[in-house]
Amino acid sequence: MHMFVTIRAAIIAGCIVGVVGCGPDTHTISGRAHFRDGKPLAAGNVDIEQQNGNFGASAPLAVDGSFTLPNLPAGEYAVSFSQAFIPGITPDPTTGDKGRAPSGLLIHQRFLKPETSGLKVTVPVAGAVDFVVEQ
Repeated sequence: MHMFVTIRAAIIAGCIVGVVGCGPDTHTISGRAHFRDGKPLAAGNVDIEQQNGNFGASAPLAVDGSFTLPNLPAGEYAVSFSQAFIPGITPDPTTGDKGRAPSGLLIHQRFLKPETSGLKVTVPVAGAVDFVVEQ
């Protein structure tokens, strides 16, 4: 009787997985964040937010500006950066102007929000992703 119940449970579980599936396909993107001169953005996080608002993810930047974002559903993403400031200095948003980052920030403040950064990525992507930022 025990073997019959186990086989029956396995058949039912197989049918459920067949109907529902194991979840959406996911993808990994890797790349680099850097300035126009090639110098890496060596601090902070890269943040992505799916255009439809259903999914977001974040990954730390390595000292060479590289990052990896795993387990991403396919789709269009807006890109921004967080924690991108000089270590030990608290950013002061009142000291910035249109041409410079606020005091302490490594990047221009427009890159702090996905709606103003102007950076986008479509997942899946072939090859590495390059995000160019400005001070």
